[in-house]
Amino acid sequence: MYLSDSFYLSWQKQERIFSSNVITAFNIFADENYYHYIEDEEHGYYPEDTFSFIRCFSGEGEISLHNQSFILRENECLFLRFHTIKKYTSLSKTWGYKWVNFTAKNSSLLFETDTVYSKPVFDGEEQLFSKLLQAGQSENVDVGYVNTILNHYLYSVMLQDGFSRNEDKKSVNTVDEICGYIRQKIYSKISIGEIASFFQISPRRMHQIFTEKLNISPKRYILNKKLEEGYKLLVQTSIPINEISAMLCFSSPYHFSTEFKSTFGQTPTFSHLTYKSLT
Repeated sequence: MYLSDSFYLSWQKQERIFSSNVITAFNIFADENYYHYIEDEEHGYYPEDTFSFIRCFSGEGEISLHNQSFILRENECLFLRFHTIKKYTSLSKTWGYKWVNFTAKNSSLLFETDTVYSKPVFDGEEQLFSKLLQAGQSENVDVGYVNTILNHYLYSVMLQDGFSRNEDKKSVNTVDEICGYIRQKIYSKISIGEIASFFQISPRRMHQIFTEKLNISPKRYILNKKLEEGYKLLVQTSIPINEISAMLCFSSPYHFSTEFKSTFGQTPTFSHLTYKSLT
């Protein structure tokens, strides 16, 4: 017996292959007061052909060039020529974004500069970017490995078509897809019915998926994620409790404080805590 599972790709000339070389990478979470001017000295640290990839995960920010500016919102990304960027600033209470500076061969095969792309967060994206940062921060950095991870990351973002909506697989959405959707909507008032409708499953089926895979109800999962986000905002920003409560769509600051104390064992009026995940 002989079994084989394979594919064949004809030899590709180098001019038809996209490849990148990482220079710097950042994972940023900032408040409404954040802004940064790029001076000539900073531009001088990078080659003239450097690209910047900016990926917004939450809030919104503005990137200003010499003669134009771009607003970047949640689930959007942008490629720019680094030497054209003059300033970037937060436009919301908090702004979370990834930023990578790199040079590239055949960039036009994957992206166009000065174009805002709307790309849903894909399953495992946060972990992949964390892997990129860890590889670049390693004591004995393997540059080839770092570049491979960035290539993987950029391809994954740019080829991502959103969540699977295949009509033949309406009821086989994974819990990871649903959790990813919830994380994207963390600053919105979302219901089980809305999420179930998006994935074309019944609320009952959604409850089944969560209890089977995570041993938690979807309602509790949503609450936990909102509390985790509130926890981070309390630790990392100076935003008042009542504003955090409103941002995360709790019915009142009292509701937020009550749930917070029930979950973490203390009220949110503290000066320093170590963030931990609930799931």
